[in-house]
Amino acid sequence: MSTLVTPVQTFDGIFWDRNIYFSRAIDGPSEALDCMNECVNVQTGVCQLFVFQKGICYLGRADVTNGSVAAILSNVTVYSVTSKLIGNFG
Repeated sequence: MSTLVTPVQTFDGIFWDRNIYFSRAIDGPSEALDCMNECVNVQTGVCQLFVFQKGICYLGRADVTNGSVAAILSNVTVYSVTSKLIGNFG
């Protein structure tokens, strides 16, 4: 089985943080692939997007609109796991 993950570069005015339902710090050396593993393999069927920024993995869904992220981060890369998600957040 192959999974398509599409990166989308954000900019001011894209409020991806509203779609976040879960976040956690990843201990030790980590990268976006660690966050992708959490989204695709651990949260299978639940997670639709993820952001990895400064050691924190943010997981989200298009139908979650009341999520919040403590630090407002702009100009990040949001990775979409489902093609339906593109254009549905913001």
